Amino acid sequence: MARDGWTPRRPKSSSGTNTPWATVHTVGGPMPSFRVRTASARASRTTGFRRIGACNANVAEGGVVAGSSESDSGVSSTDVTRTSLSAGGSDGGMSDNWVPLFTGAAGGIGEATTRRIVSEGGKVVIADHSEKKAEQLANELTHAGADVRHVYFSATELQSCKELIDFSMNEYQRIDVLINNVGGTDPKRDLSIEKLDINYFDEAFHLNLCCTMYLSQQVIPIMTANGGGNIVNVASISGLTADANGTLYGASKAGVINLTKYIATQMGKKNIRCNAVAPGLVLTPAALDNLNEDVRNIFLGQCATPYLGEPEDVAATIAFLASNDARYITGQTIVVDGGLTVHNPTVALS
Repeated sequence: MARDGWTPRRPKSSSGTNTPWATVHTVGGPMPSFRVRTASARASRTTGFRRIGACNANVAEGGVVAGSSESDSGVSSTDVTRTSLSAGGSDGGMSDNWVPLFTGAAGGIGEATTRRIVSEGGKVVIADHSEKKAEQLANELTHAGADVRHVYFSATELQSCKELIDFSMNEYQRIDVLINNVGGTDPKRDLSIEKLDINYFDEAFHLNLCCTMYLSQQVIPIMTANGGGNIVNVASISGLTADANGTLYGASKAGVINLTKYIATQMGKKNIRCNAVAPGLVLTPAALDNLNEDVRNIFLGQCATPYLGEPEDVAATIAFLASNDARYITGQTIVVDGGLTVHNPTVALS
């Protein structure tokens, strides 16, 4: 998948400890080579968004786009009222100065999405539990000309959430997009409903749902003061379907999916969109390390596509939802699973 000079390559071997199996959707596999696009290159990018009329200075204040003819009131019957297009250029896509705050941003799907967004002009706050990986990624991107910051973040601590918001505002004085990309579970405790450890409930739901809810709550006043914003939550197909184990994980990710609808409903008139992405099996290092070939082939046999997903596939979807190309999409969960969940079990896909 090559786009704007973004050519996938196989990664060098990673160092440090392996990420737990349950964080498959937040860790990654083959990473793209990185090249910062110039402002002129971004300006020449065409999008599917058609501009209506010419935006005047009042648009940023919720004004009206001037039409070709005016009525007695000074407003044409064909005028289109448009609020500011937050977190992107007025012609769709992304601008040079938008600031996404990204949790779980240093590995897997997170790293692939960070690279994608930076290549589109984003000034990313790379927040990750692995401070070493976050620093390494930030140093690489900075050396290539990007404007990024890295910071340690623990999704299990509310204080860390507050500190993350303060850090982002101190560095950039704005947050245009929040990407909630943390999650996981302990597969030894998160079993079937008969065998799961109920004492693990609070920890699992705090990691997968409370963190997403609290960061969203904290960032909404900032976005509101800035004229709008955008939240993208990374859920999972486990929040839509069921499995033999991982009951707490699935229930908490289902909560993320419905929280997405609540935020979109309650904040839409404040020009804040909220969508979710639900990845299926993605070939990240965690998936490759923890799921043997037989298990991966089971997933492949149920996919409508002849291949399993790469981190870049999910990254492209997140980047789209984070941009103004998706300005009329809110409250939705986009499933990125190669068609794994769309068919009846009677369909032979092999």
